Amino acid sequence: MDPTTLVISCILLLIVFILAGIVLPALQKRQNPVERIIQEGYTARGRILNVEPTGKYEMGQPELRLDLRIEKPTQLPFDTAVVVTVYTINRPRFQEGSMVNVKVLENRKGRHIAVKGTMDYP
Repeated sequence: MDPTTLVISCILLLIVFILAGIVLPALQKRQNPVERIIQEGYTARGRILNVEPTGKYEMGQPELRLDLRIEKPTQLPFDTAVVVTVYTINRPRFQEGSMVNVKVLENRKGRHIAVKGTMDYP
């Protein structure tokens, strides 16, 4: 094997290792934001204060705007609004006054909420 071929092979091998070590883990970290909330967020209960259909549908399922009061025993309750897509069969669970399980992820960008029983968080 001549030296030029050996150098080119080593450079190509180095590029493959760099791609495998840096690029692939970065691509794997790109996950659905709701999955991240579910994995890293804390569990709480949310009382539905108001339900409004947005008039939009995702894969034939209605999208709702929920006004929630999130309650956790160790923190003061806070109010928030989320837009979720629910299966039509689960629509009766989302009525004013109902309690729903939620996951809350707090970071420097604010609070992010995932509501149990929706298409994203079944």
